[in-house]
Amino acid sequence: MSETLPEARSRFSEQAPATEVPAGATDEDGVVMAPAPVTSSTASDALAEVDLERTIPARAMYPFGWSRRELRRAIWLTVAASMALYFLWQVQAILPPFLISFFLAAMLDPTLSAMERQGRPRWLGIVLIYLLALLSLVLIGVLVIPSLTRQVEGLSQNFNAYYETVVTRIDAFLLKHQDQLRRFGFEHTTVNSILASQRGRESWIQRTTGGLIGGISQFLQDAASKLFWLVIIPIASFFFMRDYPVLRARIIALWPEQYHNRIAEMSNGVIEVFARYINGLARICALYGLTMCVFYWVAGLRYGLFLGLLAGVLYAMPYLGQLLTACIVGAIAYSMDAHAAFFFVTFPANSLAYTLLIIVGTLMMNNVFDQVVFPKVVGGSVGLHPVLSIFAMAAGASLFGIWGMLLAVPVAGSLKIILCYFFPKLSQPPPQHLLERVASS
Repeated sequence: MSETLPEARSRFSEQAPATEVPAGATDEDGVVMAPAPVTSSTASDALAEVDLERTIPARAMYPFGWSRRELRRAIWLTVAASMALYFLWQVQAILPPFLISFFLAAMLDPTLSAMERQGRPRWLGIVLIYLLALLSLVLIGVLVIPSLTRQVEGLSQNFNAYYETVVTRIDAFLLKHQDQLRRFGFEHTTVNSILASQRGRESWIQRTTGGLIGGISQFLQDAASKLFWLVIIPIASFFFMRDYPVLRARIIALWPEQYHNRIAEMSNGVIEVFARYINGLARICALYGLTMCVFYWVAGLRYGLFLGLLAGVLYAMPYLGQLLTACIVGAIAYSMDAHAAFFFVTFPANSLAYTLLIIVGTLMMNNVFDQVVFPKVVGGSVGLHPVLSIFAMAAGASLFGIWGMLLAVPVAGSLKIILCYFFPKLSQPPPQHLLERVASS
């Protein structure tokens, strides 16, 4: 059965593939061909494809744009990290020497890396560090420890006598000037009455001050009971220092690959700030302690070696260390008998002038280190607000004792770097129009 011409054309258009005529194409006779018109079915098909691409994603969407594999990996890493933290919490009694070793390796890694860049092997740098540490320990053990132990024991035995001397002198001052003090509304004539006016303050002060001295003495005595630390720390530190780059790379490799560069950059910033702060603070504390030992020796202050080293340790606690050092040395200076100071000046017993001289000298030396030496040695601060520094130290002391107080500031600075990395607006100054609006309100 023969088909009509329209039927043949329809059958041909259905069987032949549609070809797109490019703009400016010509036929065999040189006549410019017009592009084929877009039919309604072609337009509707194109719109349908666009709507389909908009409504159906190429893959399932998860938080942070992760794939299913990445999300599953993050979940397993979270579970494994939680189990590891629980295990470490259970064995926390044996963690201190290993944590000390790890922090030593982190602080010394920049030095070892610098030696490697100069062509020296890493093991040679580690050996040099161990030889220097051994020589320092021998010198300290021979020259410092015996005298330091005697001074600490003497101070602990005479602490109550010093306390009573200071209280007696203050009572005499209050009694002598009670008329003048009453004009300002001050009715107390003894220290005990002042302390009794605030419930429980007397016992708290005695316990705190006595506990500070006794705690340092106990620390020196308990050092011998932790002899296994002297074995674990050097061995663990050696392996941590040797394998520190590999360990750090393995930790970074646990994260998804697209975050490796970001995590490496962020960890570099944290490690650099933390290591620079600890290294610089250790050097400046040692220098400050040595300076105060010389100053107290020249000034003729009793227990000068112990008080100088204590001042070096307390210097690591911003704001609070200066106050504690001034109070302690002032009390010792006021409790001394008649003696010679600065080689040729003689001061009487319980001399207020000598006490003020020691306190003012301590505060001036501390300010010189804060304003001149500290910026050059440490190379900058962690950028914390003073209130945040005090809060960090209080929180560290409450959670982890004296070590928490000493490490609170660099840890807080490291947390600030991490937060600023994830939330860049935290490191940016507030807009000027907001400052003007707040100032005008």
